[in-house]
Amino acid sequence: MTKVQARKKCKELAGKVKDDLVKKIEQLMASGGIDLDSYEDNYIAPRILLAAALVDEADQFMVRDCDKKAVNNLKYF
Repeated sequence: MTKVQARKKCKELAGKVKDDLVKKIEQLMASGGIDLDSYEDNYIAPRILLAAALVDEADQFMVRDCDKKAVNNLKYF
């Protein structure tokens, strides 16, 4: 795969991930797992929701052990 091909596919996936993240955040808010009323009108609750949704989305992408090894390696760069 070339860098151009990888960039194009990453952009395609990023668009899908955005839609999936929005859906997951809606699910998390509806779950009752977070009391939004207990947070001030700042970015703390949204960051918590987004972090949880990102973790879930990352888990969806990891389908093979070799994928996990490659991702863990890239965390160092």
